[in-house]
Amino acid sequence: MKHALLALSLAAILPMTACASQSATNSDSAGTTQVAADATTGPSADARAAMAKARNDAKTAALAALSADHRAKVQAIVDQFNSGTSVDVVAPPKAIDAILTSSEAKAVLAQEATMRASMPARTGTGGPGGYGSRKRTPDAGRFLFQAMASRDRLRAARQAASN
Repeated sequence: MKHALLALSLAAILPMTACASQSATNSDSAGTTQVAADATTGPSADARAAMAKARNDAKTAALAALSADHRAKVQAIVDQFNSGTSVDVVAPPKAIDAILTSSEAKAVLAQEATMRASMPARTGTGGPGGYGSRKRTPDAGRFLFQAMASRDRLRAARQAASN
């Protein structure tokens, strides 16, 4: 009798715990499950705002370092990607790199380095080894492309490429 009562209690409690854990997730139209944002799943709102400001400032300064002709060509490449005609995320940065002069590329990379150094690390300190620290070679075309392209379009293209 004791064991039957324990089993019934567990049977009643387990579905409730499953529902509670599901309430912290959201499903999108594609059926993928995403954890709801809260204080434990990512940077604070202030940190996200600081990172967005650093990205926008770096993008603005990098574009200002380009000639008007090159800025228009880079924008055309990004606009073509954003329009949805391509899911390729490798070719546009290479095309942008081919447009830039060496002095423009250096100026863009300097802005990227300034942006990365200003972002807080995941441990709370700034500088090298912080947020976004990677082992790949700096690439002006990739930085401009990722800074200018639609985040939703980049995410969709990366998902399509991984399938």
